[in-house]
Amino acid sequence: MASLFKRYHSTEEYYDIERRIRAPWWGRPFSSAVNGILKTAGSPQIRVPAGKLAIDMHVHTLCSYCSFTRPGELLLRAAFLGLGGICIMDHHTVRGYEMALEAAERLKREGLLPEDFILLRGIEYST
Repeated sequence: MASLFKRYHSTEEYYDIERRIRAPWWGRPFSSAVNGILKTAGSPQIRVPAGKLAIDMHVHTLCSYCSFTRPGELLLRAAFLGLGGICIMDHHTVRGYEMALEAAERLKREGLLPEDFILLRGIEYST
């Protein structure tokens, strides 16, 4: 684990969420490139029997060091795939969940996210 932190001065700098949110390469350009590749590969559609619900119980936003996805884009992608909800499980923070709540309200008002889409909060904590 120590080798991961070599280019940073501290673990706090490594986990600096504000830096990740502000970084231009950590947002739309990178996400657009990845989404373009995924679109070319094709997108699976989740088929859920009537009366059932599919929820991805472990997703990350750009508030985790292992993800590039902005919360609003994550919500849209999950709904597009046929999920009825997601549980945001960022590392050491609920900041991504808070950002997703704001995005979900806006997307529901705009009719881009189903009104009954479920957003759950969790946290992945390293011990």
